Amino acid sequence: MVAGIIFNGFLTRQVDTDQRPELRRLAANIVLVKILFPIVLYTATRSLDPDISLPLVLLAAIPAAGVSPSLIRLLGGDSGLATKILLSESIASCCTVPLLFSFFYGTEHAVSSFELARYFFLVLVIPLILAWAIRKVVGPKTVVTLAPWGSVVSVALIVTLVAAIAGKISPALIAEPMKSLILVAVACIAVPLFGLISIFANRPKSQAEAITFMIKNNYINIGLGLGIAASYFSPGVSMALLAYVIPVNLLPRTMAKLAARVSSK
Repeated sequence: MVAGIIFNGFLTRQVDTDQRPELRRLAANIVLVKILFPIVLYTATRSLDPDISLPLVLLAAIPAAGVSPSLIRLLGGDSGLATKILLSESIASCCTVPLLFSFFYGTEHAVSSFELARYFFLVLVIPLILAWAIRKVVGPKTVVTLAPWGSVVSVALIVTLVAAIAGKISPALIAEPMKSLILVAVACIAVPLFGLISIFANRPKSQAEAITFMIKNNYINIGLGLGIAASYFSPGVSMALLAYVIPVNLLPRTMAKLAARVSSK
């Protein structure tokens, strides 16, 4: 489903392929937001319950979600910039996530670079190649015709994805209601905090860019996070990641408005 969202977004021209990637800016985003911020967060939270601190560090370290460019376009952000961020963070995370977690938690929690690379090849690289090939075959006029339907398809896929995640959330949250409330409360603080830090670190040039940095840091790759948590950490970490999904999916427009307000000051 994530691969379908990425394919649809690229096919309907969310990214301007005539523009050169802003390599310096993208590199700064990776260093500041995906390397330094997780280090600071780990230092600040390592004395807390691991089921709270570890998911926060994981959420800070993993890249933007495949859904983020489509959602950013719907909320008035820069989907072209969002796609570049998605690609650069996904590529970099194959090195940064394993290195950070080996450093923080030792070799027993060492995340496999090969598994990350295989995941991104399947859900990111293949859809982009297919979309690029179809764009070349059908031509720009057909792409322009398809573009209005891109938002409709994106919304349908996003709603389906959210519904699927919600189905996974409910049993875990019902099983431990008190712990669930604590995790959701922490998530409600973390969601705007992650986005605001991304805005201040990247210094957006416009309101659309501010919305982009806010939403891309809220909509991280939760599927990848759950996969890492299930393979390397305790069930409590997966539960915390599921709790994080609740404020993210309830507050996207609120987060976009907050980003616009911050950028206007």
